[in-house]
Amino acid sequence: MATISRFGFLRHLRADPNTFIMHYAKGKLRRQGRGLAYFFDPLVAGIAEIPLQENDVIFAITEPTKDFQLATVQGVITYRFSEPAAAADAINFTIDPNTGAYVQPPIEKVQSFLSRLATGATRKYLGTATIEEAVTVGADPIRDAIVAVLDTDPGIKKMGMTIGTVRVLSVRATAELEKALQTPTRELIQQRADEATFSRRAVAVEKERAIKENELHTQIELAKRNEVLITQQGQNQALAAKTAAQAARITAEAEAERNLLTARTAAENDKVRAKGQAESMRTVGETQGALEKERAKLYGDSPRHVLSGLALMELAHKLQTIGHLNVTPDLAAELFGDLLRKQS
Repeated sequence: MATISRFGFLRHLRADPNTFIMHYAKGKLRRQGRGLAYFFDPLVAGIAEIPLQENDVIFAITEPTKDFQLATVQGVITYRFSEPAAAADAINFTIDPNTGAYVQPPIEKVQSFLSRLATGATRKYLGTATIEEAVTVGADPIRDAIVAVLDTDPGIKKMGMTIGTVRVLSVRATAELEKALQTPTRELIQQRADEATFSRRAVAVEKERAIKENELHTQIELAKRNEVLITQQGQNQALAAKTAAQAARITAEAEAERNLLTARTAAENDKVRAKGQAESMRTVGETQGALEKERAKLYGDSPRHVLSGLALMELAHKLQTIGHLNVTPDLAAELFGDLLRKQS
């Protein structure tokens, strides 16, 4: 807003660089431009101040959809006055020459105008869409509808305005309806979460099954190797037993052969010993026989009393071994008779 200072009956105006001043005096345009500063007579002056900076129009529109549900659309329209002269012709931008305030609020009029255009475009779009489509699809279709209306409306150009940007911030249903609309999405998200959980569990079960199968295959492989080991051990034991049996047989055969050889040697020795003993006994027997023969011959040639004496001598040598001796009268008479006859 321009700053107006009092200097007696004169006034001094100082405008900002982003405002366009159009000064009229006695019905004629005396000066115009941006950021002007000058003295003027308030009694004959008519001044219009057009803002050149961008302005925002915030709108909130609640309209029924195709299925008769209320949807609330919130957004912002950015605009500026690119043709100040046209804007001053279409809109009353007159300011009080004493205070610098607008005589009528022009910005509110512009905002109301743009809001009506945005409301019409939004109502037209929502009339062709359900509440679910409006909320689900989002702001882009509504923004496109508003931009199309603003670009084709002749009042925009007549007012010397240029539309900058149109932003639709949100499209929402009522709280209860919005909660109901969120339910399928929540269910879908929950379903996906459950599917992810089930998939994770299935993967875990599959991995556990694979681990168990691996363990089972390992056990089977170990059992097969254990069977091979047992078979090999049996073969080794059988071979060891066979080897031991062969060794025992060889040992027994060697022992038997050694015993046979020992027996043969002992038999040969016994045979030689027996032959030697027999020869010795034969020699002894022959010698004894010769002696007995000589003795018998000697006894045969010896007289009776000599034989009796020899018998008594033999008897005397055997007295210690004789336990009991019977001497008959006949024998005593005969012995003593022979002795007596020998002496006579």
